[in-house]
Amino acid sequence: MEKKDTRFKKGEINNPNGRPKGSFSLTELLKRKLQEVPPGIDKRTYAEQLIDSMFHKGLKERDHASQKLIMNYVEGLPKQSIEQSGSITVVVENFVDKNPPPAA
Repeated sequence: MEKKDTRFKKGEINNPNGRPKGSFSLTELLKRKLQEVPPGIDKRTYAEQLIDSMFHKGLKERDHASQKLIMNYVEGLPKQSIEQSGSITVVVENFVDKNPPPAA
């Protein structure tokens, strides 16, 4: 029995119409909610209040996890280097050289 190739062909698009309108997106719901101003005296958005809360926890309470989170948002995660030692061995099985070097 032959195995049917199920990979996409070059230039083939899986979903040409994209995500359907009105589909559920938690990220979009959160973004919209963060832009709202809750009822009450405070006229700051939920996003502004969230930032103030993060700063209070990180700076006033000296919470190291909150400080790290703030720095990661501002600066991005630090780059990590990977050290490698040793050697790499390449094993080629069943190799047939179609252009062998000329005999001397």
